[in-house]
Amino acid sequence: MLNENLRVALAKAHEYAVEHQHEFLTLEHLLFALLHDPRAAEILESCGADLQKLERELSEVLEGFESIDIEGPYDPVQTLGFRRVMQRAIMHVQGKNQGKAGDDRAELDGGNVLVAMYAE
Repeated sequence: MLNENLRVALAKAHEYAVEHQHEFLTLEHLLFALLHDPRAAEILESCGADLQKLERELSEVLEGFESIDIEGPYDPVQTLGFRRVMQRAIMHVQGKNQGKAGDDRAELDGGNVLVAMYAE
């Protein structure tokens, strides 16, 4: 269901949160990772976004997040907003395919997630 570029972006978001010992996986982590997703980056650039500036500004925001003192492996907790965005994107892709003949397994991509973020 997730295309490969989105899988990589989600892994980057998770990796960043773990690396910086953030307790939560947030929409800021997700947007930061989507900057490296080809489809999401294309959409953002088409809307006039300066991807390098956006990445710098998101890095500053993320660096301001409090780190937790934890030893050993852990998984950051997805915020409710993060979960809602992912659910909304999945439902959108599933809804597009209802009633269509043929392959009903369209892939979720970074563009779908980016659009879902706007509703959040």
